[in-house]
Amino acid sequence: MRSKRAEKDPSAAERLAEWLRCWRLHQALRPDESTAGAPSRGPVSETLELAAVHVGEVRLLKPTTATAERRAWFVAVLDRAGQDGWFVAPFSALPLAAFEGELQLGVRRPPYLRTLCAWNARRISDRALTYGSWPCGRLTAAHLRAARAVWAAWRMAASLPRSLRLRVGPTLAHPRDPRRAYEAEEAAAFDHTVVSLEESSAEAMEPSGLSYLIPDTERLWAAESEDDRGPPGGRPHR
Repeated sequence: MRSKRAEKDPSAAERLAEWLRCWRLHQALRPDESTAGAPSRGPVSETLELAAVHVGEVRLLKPTTATAERRAWFVAVLDRAGQDGWFVAPFSALPLAAFEGELQLGVRRPPYLRTLCAWNARRISDRALTYGSWPCGRLTAAHLRAARAVWAAWRMAASLPRSLRLRVGPTLAHPRDPRRAYEAEEAAAFDHTVVSLEESSAEAMEPSGLSYLIPDTERLWAAESEDDRGPPGGRPHR
């Protein structure tokens, strides 16, 4: 039985089909554990002090698991979690939103930073995030508000504002929907990554004092002013 939201969105079936094609291609091209190599590091710039964490930042987690050898985990810092922690949400490896808990941030960003998995947000201690990640950009103020709204709606099973409905994926309702496998895989992988990061920080992880910069992410440091201006010609981007 289709949801009312799906009935009001005639493009939902097309968007779902497009996401499924993207996911299947991603699975076909993804290296398995026997062929995965060590993660490549982009150019790094030394800093004098360890960079403190701030709400709205985009950070790259240090590779502490075998999963990280096959995928770089970028996260957005959504909010504080008490005095000694942060709520962070990972970015999807896919440029399209799978379901309602995933927010598309726009085509201006690199493909690996276009879709935020707000549904998969986790708490990470301040020590683990500070010592176990590199700052590499930030969300715009508008993107941070949208991400928090999607995160809150997912947790409370609430409806999204109309302005956000077409920026998230199609409704996920059927228990045999193929996206359930994706959801379970992503949740397990990020759980494992967070646990490993916490364990590494508890084992006297030394601060690196590095800002990890990879191609295209330098633009994110100026993203707020650039995105607020919109594209040339004065038209707001969608």
